[in-house]
Amino acid sequence: MNKVLVFYWLAVAIVFFIQAQFQKGAFNIALAYSITAIPVALLSHLAFSSIGESFNWKQFAISMLTALAATFALYNLEASFTWTALPLSIAIGYPYFKFAYLSLYKSTNATKLQKLLGTLLFFKAVHAINFALFRMEPGAQLWGWVIAYALYDITGILMPIVAIEKKSIEDKEELERMAEEKTSSILEINHSLHQQIKEKNNTLDLLYSKLESTSEELKIIKEVYSNPKASNDKMGPSLLLRFENSIKGIEESIQKVTHIKD
Repeated sequence: MNKVLVFYWLAVAIVFFIQAQFQKGAFNIALAYSITAIPVALLSHLAFSSIGESFNWKQFAISMLTALAATFALYNLEASFTWTALPLSIAIGYPYFKFAYLSLYKSTNATKLQKLLGTLLFFKAVHAINFALFRMEPGAQLWGWVIAYALYDITGILMPIVAIEKKSIEDKEELERMAEEKTSSILEINHSLHQQIKEKNNTLDLLYSKLESTSEELKIIKEVYSNPKASNDKMGPSLLLRFENSIKGIEESIQKVTHIKD
């Protein structure tokens, strides 16, 4: 956006220089005014982009070519300066009128600065129409240049602020997008970990259940081998007791692990 602003002010300087060279002859004055289309297109592009809209370069170029053709035709028909220059004034003022309408009435997200820019461009559009209506009036050139200078001066103050605001909005949206992506990623990881823990707990529950069953069976076997009539009655109970104690230790460990799910 900053680069376009540089080109805009460069175009404005060139336009002022060229128009200063064509101050005689109604037709020459009208043609010299047509090059105002260059800074108008650049400023319109900046303005439209500030509210998230696209400036239609092709449509503007076609409208300017059509206006030039109409100006030539009206000049050959010996029409007055107002009628000869009016097609150019309308074509040049139209993008400004359109942005003013979008920013002030149609757009629901336009900021105060963007609405202020819309108001400024509305007056610039009116000034473009005034060129055809009053340019050839005695004394009109003086106040016309004063108004033009004032409008350009306000533009010079407002546009950098609008550019900074737009960059700030874009940065904020980018941070919100990144935060949303990070949050989504964290939620996915959390969900995955929850599923893994749930699966592990289910496995541990199953294992614990099996160990309980095994412990009961071993108790029965112990009782059988604890019978004095059973063979190897000295080693059997001692061995089984150690086995049972080991299983109990495993059970206690599993119980501690399964407490995680609580």
